[in-house]
Amino acid sequence: MSDPKFFYFTEGIKDICKEAQEKGYRIVVISNQTGIGENRYALANMMHVHAYMLDEFSRNNIKIDDILYVTKKDDPYRKPNPGMFRQIKERWALSDEDMHNSIAIGDRAKDA
Repeated sequence: MSDPKFFYFTEGIKDICKEAQEKGYRIVVISNQTGIGENRYALANMMHVHAYMLDEFSRNNIKIDDILYVTKKDDPYRKPNPGMFRQIKERWALSDEDMHNSIAIGDRAKDA
């Protein structure tokens, strides 16, 4: 995603994230960004979109705890592979039970 004007929030996602946060869940964004690896847009463009997203969540009193992304189509961590989920587990010292009790929400069926 290279421009905030083309970025959209999935309907209801802010409410879902707010409720999850109130229940003690951390909110983490993981994203495939192959447009960077394919030189269709720059990392700086994606960072601009991330800043917009973080600002919009913040306006709704929602804290995004972490963002992970991959930029190459052949990256072994690319969704739907579990690599970025494993990184989150390690980065946040989460247990297997924590991961079992986690929820993943995607904007595409293949991400679910």
